[in-house]
Amino acid sequence: SFQLWESRTPHNFSNKLELLMAEKFYYLGNRDCALLHYQNAINVSKKYRFIHEEGLAEEKYATYLLHLHRNDDAYEHFNNACNCYKKWGAAVLVQRVEKVIGLLIPLCGGTGQIT
Repeated sequence: SFQLWESRTPHNFSNKLELLMAEKFYYLGNRDCALLHYQNAINVSKKYRFIHEEGLAEEKYATYLLHLHRNDDAYEHFNNACNCYKKWGAAVLVQRVEKVIGLLIPLCGGTGQIT
């Protein structure tokens, strides 16, 4: 199981398990657990320098924040995802996330600047 893999090689699987748990709790409607696991997924990805998976976790977290109508927070995390994807060199992902940010700007107090 995934949890067994995580226990044997946490540096490779703990961030992935955290993101899966976040998505599970999102689906189940457990807001507090979902928020915690998204944040953990981001932090663990950053700790082990998985920049592409940090970007994915940031993007999924931002999407969840939109679901909660927390537009300003979503804006921040979409920007974080965009920056991760830029560092990783994923131009197509950067373009896709920048389009989302462009749609989000009028809905929040964002600066209007994509960083």
